[in-house]
Amino acid sequence: MVYRTEFVGGTVKTMKQHLKAEKVELLESLLSKAWELFWGGESTCSLDTMIHHYGRCFTEPHFHELLREVGSLFFEAVDADNDGLVTIEEFATYLGCYGVHPLSVPPSFQALDTNHDGLISREEFVNAACEFFTKTCDTPAKLFFGPFLG
Repeated sequence: MVYRTEFVGGTVKTMKQHLKAEKVELLESLLSKAWELFWGGESTCSLDTMIHHYGRCFTEPHFHELLREVGSLFFEAVDADNDGLVTIEEFATYLGCYGVHPLSVPPSFQALDTNHDGLISREEFVNAACEFFTKTCDTPAKLFFGPFLG
């Protein structure tokens, strides 16, 4: 079972250690919205139900637009100084909220920085978020939340 309290609350608890209060508030709202959208709003969700609800999103006519909107809001939360670009330090803080080891940050950052200017623009960030959630093939965007370790 996946618990809403862990999915939202556990992540928010970690974010409070790394991010400013207004950024935590924004991300908490986004995580709650994601839970409602993808997993039906119950307090618990089985893995089978989660997969069913998530798969359903691919058939929704406006899913891609909604995903771009959510990705853009996540960008705002990650862009700590609100300058419209994400630095490697800001990205490290973001990935740290998900328990990603600092040594895993540079490869993830480089994968998202598609124009190789040393910064992640809103467009690069949102495109990677969309690819992460909609592509099943191997793509650099799979490093959006850092590497998955087995």
